[in-house]
Amino acid sequence: MLLDSMYANMCLVVGISYLKESWNEAWLIMKRIYPVIDMVRTGRNIKMIMQAKGLSVKEIQKFLLLETPQSIYHWFEGKSMPTLDNLYALSELFRIPVDMLLKGNRKYVFVPFTDPMHKRLFVYYESLRERAA
Repeated sequence: MLLDSMYANMCLVVGISYLKESWNEAWLIMKRIYPVIDMVRTGRNIKMIMQAKGLSVKEIQKFLLLETPQSIYHWFEGKSMPTLDNLYALSELFRIPVDMLLKGNRKYVFVPFTDPMHKRLFVYYESLRERAA
């Protein structure tokens, strides 16, 4: 059984779908591995960052040169996503990496090391985790 599961993991790593019992099971395994952007959480995140920075929808609309603010409200509700150009522009406006705007099902957390304060906080956090373990 252990060799069977090791073989299945090895097959998934190289991109071969290992059909153990059914196609549905293999599809669910592959689906879990593939990272996806959560539109609703991303929209909420953009809205939260916008509010934290003290910006209004109207200001973002003008910055992005959008005709109407409707698309911004659609982002907030998770009905649509900003284009790559708009994500890039928003990251510049908010002064954060594009990756910090997006929310998905990734297993790791992106920690920006853009200034000494972030580095110190991260080192402190890691030392606390080591002590707790």
